[in-house]
Amino acid sequence: MSEFQRNTVYLYLYENGRPVRSVGYLKRTKRSEDDKIQVHINGFYTTGNAEGVIYIIKEQGDHYTAHEIASIAINNSKGEARLALRQDTGEHIGIVIVIQDQECIGWYDEHTTYTRIEYPGQSMAAEIPPEPVVEQKEVKAQEAVSAWEQLSSVFPVVYPFEYAVDAEYLSITPNEIRQFDETEHILMNNSFLQHAYYNYKYLILGKKQKREDEEEDIYYIGVPGVYHERELMMAKMFGFEQFMCAKKEQPETGCFGYYMKQVKISPHREEIHS
Repeated sequence: MSEFQRNTVYLYLYENGRPVRSVGYLKRTKRSEDDKIQVHINGFYTTGNAEGVIYIIKEQGDHYTAHEIASIAINNSKGEARLALRQDTGEHIGIVIVIQDQECIGWYDEHTTYTRIEYPGQSMAAEIPPEPVVEQKEVKAQEAVSAWEQLSSVFPVVYPFEYAVDAEYLSITPNEIRQFDETEHILMNNSFLQHAYYNYKYLILGKKQKREDEEEDIYYIGVPGVYHERELMMAKMFGFEQFMCAKKEQPETGCFGYYMKQVKISPHREEIHS
């Protein structure tokens, strides 16, 4: 029986060695010597049309090497390419697409960690400098602020409530949950969240500014829906503990609003000891 392998992975835009946001996905189908890849870019924002270079990524000692295989045209933030790799391409661990000097990477194993990538004739991705040793809580708070700033630079600010609230909100999709802390990734398979997104085509992400007596900002994810006691019971089963009406009124059957859950949006990382 011939060896068969199939991978579908997200492509992420990387900055300073860390994934910033999802910009598409790729599919790889390999059977014996037949190795085919489909690349789909959707959301790489450019000021016009652009062309990217597609590389396969191979391990080379303590770093990775990029080997050019094709190009891809980006038009209105979208692009698609279908590739059949040559038999002498060899084993590789992922794909990197360089568009306007920016790296979009899809790892076949999502647990692969970023390290320096060497490109033909030049080194486009510099080594990541060692990070200072600081308290873990401070690191998490800093990363959460950074993650929020990155998301708010891409996704629109929205005002889901018709009354003043002490929080800012963005309109996002389930794809952005991959940029949250690793402990939150289970939400991508949360049936209650997915059902709400299927019906309304958006989620909200909120940031509540910390008070003087608090150590860090608080973040919430909200799924749109209509209030019913039975629906609230179902929401709680899936981790959404609170319902907030869009209008300034107490929750009652039939009112539109959001089922809310507190989340951590700082990317997962190893413990740092002082």
